[in-house]
Order: sequence, then structure tokens, then C-alpha cells
Amino acid sequence: MPTPAAMVRSRVGIEPVSPLTLKGKARAVPVWRVTDPAPDSQDRPGPMTPFIGRADELEELRQTFRRATRRRMVCLATVLGTPGIGKSRLVREFLATLPGDEVTVLSGRCSAYGRGITYKPLAEMLASYPGGWAALAGALGEDTLAARALATVMGEPPSGNAGRVGIEDIAWAVRSLLDMLGRVRPVVLVCEDLHWSEQTLLDLIDNVATWLDDVPVLLLCVARTELLESRPAWGGGKPCAMTLELGALTHEQSSALVSELAMRGDVYPQEYHDVYSHIAAQCDGNPLFAELIVDVFAETAPSIQLPPTIAALLGARLDQLPGQERALLELAAMAGRESTRDVLEAMAADDGISPDTTEELIARLVRRRVLRRGASGTFRFAQTLLRDTAYAFTPKTRRERWHEFLAQWFASKRDAMAVAYHVEMAHQLRRELRPGDPELPRLAETAAGRADRGRHERAAPQGSSGRDHAAGTGP
Repeated sequence: MPTPAAMVRSRVGIEPVSPLTLKGKARAVPVWRVTDPAPDSQDRPGPMTPFIGRADELEELRQTFRRATRRRMVCLATVLGTPGIGKSRLVREFLATLPGDEVTVLSGRCSAYGRGITYKPLAEMLASYPGGWAALAGALGEDTLAARALATVMGEPPSGNAGRVGIEDIAWAVRSLLDMLGRVRPVVLVCEDLHWSEQTLLDLIDNVATWLDDVPVLLLCVARTELLESRPAWGGGKPCAMTLELGALTHEQSSALVSELAMRGDVYPQEYHDVYSHIAAQCDGNPLFAELIVDVFAETAPSIQLPPTIAALLGARLDQLPGQERALLELAAMAGRESTRDVLEAMAADDGISPDTTEELIARLVRRRVLRRGASGTFRFAQTLLRDTAYAFTPKTRRERWHEFLAQWFASKRDAMAVAYHVEMAHQLRRELRPGDPELPRLAETAAGRADRGRHERAAPQGSSGRDHAAGTGP
């Protein structure tokens, strides 16, 4: 199993101490001491992931900031992408290019749960001002309407005879604050994880982008693509708005990233060159996944294991899908990393889902960037690890059922290799679920026979290219 150190080193400060000899362990157990139990990794960011493959996106952010500065206007920039794809890393690189003494940067992060989450990001932004909220309140004038309204965001009780502060009051106060700060120097307002934001905060950002003018302000929002599900027209109609969606790194970029990550740690790149190539392919172009896998590999070499942090992250993404979308995605996972429309429709129909509903569910999963359309009516998982996670999270009884279904379906299409694969998977699952089942020998014999037939058919000159589908069905 991966060590706890590999899982938490980006969140807390740790240092190695002498290994311990423990009862029941053949080898000494590595031990680390926590030196900095900081709960907020942003306060102690630790080593940065190498910045690779995002030069164009970085230049687009810099160009948008230059436009806001030169034209003295409010620009809304939104960086979208799947978890771990490098959104925050891009923002950190962009902020590092700004002259710190010439730009005011205020940062906050939305939370998925907790008390007072509506304005929590705004409170963090106010607290991130140099000198904290006290300095900012002093600059505003503590007895001004704007300061009193924003004080309620900071959790302070209303002062004097101040009436109840409403949503419109807070929006006006934020505009007043940015107007004051923007007349001194350009302002960059960073809001991370905006997909978890309450509608009230989204309305506030939209309000600022629409009504604030004549000051250089960049509203930099970072979110997963789910943001567009709640706000399909996000950023539309604004005089200065742009959206960047980060895609996966290329294999070459992933390889360069893995090499740099390996050189950063106590790992030997020459000795494990083939392993690094495998990691570059396994991470699906996702920088966070690459870093976590390399991190775990550094602690558990020479084997490669999927870090539980990645499994948890992908599992959480699956859990956020509506019921029918999750169900169809599990069916696609049974079919393989790539499947055709007719396979999905056949499985969905057997599961009680109509063809029209199946078509709509596929379209939704494509819009969510979970599936990608391929050639000749095929669909492929955007992330191989997401497919593997969806497959692993499906109960074994359902997996057995669907492998048996797919074996019969491909048999009707005379695809011997695909039949052999699904019969073999059904056999393995049945052996795990019912070890003494008398049908096990028959299933094993059927799988072997189909595999031999498939190999013979592929060797024939007239072999159908459609039978190559089986090569893409495995986990």
C-alpha cells in the first residue's frame, strides 16, 4: 500500500526519522514526523508541480490582464477543467508573473459544504489583503457603508444603528471596494472552485463584471466544467470576458512532466525508465495524477499502484453524476475504454432505458467531458482511470451479469475475441463470487475455445477489421 507520507506531503510539512522495527513486519517501517500541521496548503504550498504544456494558456491570461490594465476595464477570465488538470497551477504561474508591488491580488476559495459558505470566498479575499481585513477596513473608512456591509461578511455584528445588510448592499460594497483599490493599482480577484459556489456569489461576480467600469480589475475564476451546467451563459454579454478550458497534456508533455517529477525526488530515472513511460500513459495527461503516481512510486518502487487519493477523487466525480447518467457510465465501463453506440443501446435497453433516453444520457456525458466522441460512432472515456474506477465501483454481481450479456451480444456479431474476453471476465467473477459453481469449467473451456478461434480468424487474410474491437475492451 502507498505510504501515508506520499498521500499527505502536499498538505503538511514532514521530515523522515529513524525507521521502526514493528511486530509482524518483516522490514523496518519508514516513519515521518509532522513539522508543519498547516490545515491550509495555500499558506504553505510546498514544491510546485513543473509547469509544462500550458504556455499558450498562460499567455492568454497575461493578454487579458494587459487588456484590463491598458483599457482600465473589468475583465472576466474563467479557467475550466477536470479535477487535477492544472487549473490552479496555471493561476499560480500567472500570479507569479505579476509585479507584486504594482498589483493587488485578493484570493478566496469556495467550499462544497460548511457553515457560511455563501460569502466564505469573499471573506477569504478580504482577509488576503496586505494587513488583513483591519487594514482594508481602515482604507475604506470603518464607518462607511461599504465597510459596514463587508464587516458582516467577515462575521462582525452590525455596528450602531446599522440596519440589516442585504445581498444588494454587499454587491454594492464589493464594487465600491474594487473601485477604490483599482484607482491605486490594478486588482486581480481570484476565486477558486467556483463550481461549488452558491448562486448568490455567482450573481455577485456577474454584477461586478457588468456594472463596474473605469478601473483595471481582472476577475479570475477557476472551476470545473460543472459550472456551465448551472450557468450555461457564464461570461456571455460582457465587454471583456474569456474562457479557457484546459485539456489533457499530450503523451510527450506527460513524459516530460513525469521525468521532472522523478528527478525532483529520491527516484532513479534511468533504472525505471520503462516504469516512467507507463506512468506517463496511465495518468491520462492529468498533471495531478502523474504527480500522485510518481509520489507513491517513490515510496513503493518498483510496483505501480493507483494512489487512493486518485481513486477517491474519481469516485467523488462519479458520485456527483445523476442516477441514470451514472448507470449508463457503468454500462460503458463494462464494455471497455471504448464502445460503440449499438453496444450501449443494447445494454441500456436490457437495463430498461429507452433509446431516446440513452441518446440524451450519452449527450450529457459528452457535455460533462466524461465521454468523448470518436470515429465511426464510437465513444471513449475521457480518462482511462475514470473508466477503471467506474468499473471497480460496480458491484461484482452486476459486472458478471454484463460480461455474460456482452459475450452473448458479441457472439451474435461473430466477434470471437470479444466473446472470449467477456466470457473470461465472467468466469473470473463467478469464481470469486461462487467458488464451487459447477459451471466454472465450462466457462473456462468456452473462453479458451473462443480465444483460439479469434486468433485464427485474425490470422486469415479476409479477417474483418471490426473484430479488432476486442483489443480495446480490457480494463
